[in-house]
Amino acid sequence: MTPPKIASQLDISEGADVVIGNHVLVYFVDGKVTKHIKYANPKPWEGLIESNLGITSSILWKRQTLLNVGGWDSSLTSSQEYNLLFSLLKAGAKFVYQHEVQTNINKSDSSISKSGDKFRLEQIVRNRIDLRVSIRTYLQGKGMLNRHLGRLIDTYIYNELMTWINILPEFTDQFLKNNSLDVSKMFVLKTQMKRLLKFD
Repeated sequence: MTPPKIASQLDISEGADVVIGNHVLVYFVDGKVTKHIKYANPKPWEGLIESNLGITSSILWKRQTLLNVGGWDSSLTSSQEYNLLFSLLKAGAKFVYQHEVQTNINKSDSSISKSGDKFRLEQIVRNRIDLRVSIRTYLQGKGMLNRHLGRLIDTYIYNELMTWINILPEFTDQFLKNNSLDVSKMFVLKTQMKRLLKFD
């Protein structure tokens, strides 16, 4: 975090339960440093669906609001912060967006996809997809699910499946066999082209 991060978020936190922040991903690979800014989506439901609502350390959380929804679910193996954000949105928590970028996240060249732990990876992918399915069910039940949000959910799920299809082919095939996804033909084409270029 940069020094004024918390102070600047406190300045805009009056009446808010959550202050959403942007962050910088700092990659250290083969002795080289590259940076990539991740701007959070100021529309909470869209950001939640797209996994683009900030990350744990870029967000300022109101303690009492977290306690009111039961806090962090330690039983989950991944996606804990987005499950928590989902709980907060369901509870009617007020979100505000901080425009400045004041959180740095250091990343190394060691991700779960390179660990060889297929079971762990499948758990992570399942958690991500299950969360989106739960979001769809909730929005539908509240009469809030429109075509735009429904397609965002399906596009996220499709992209997640295609990202790991070569490592988790059985899981992907089974999901697509049992579920119909509303994804634009252009996005499907772009995704398939990326896969062909990556593995060509």
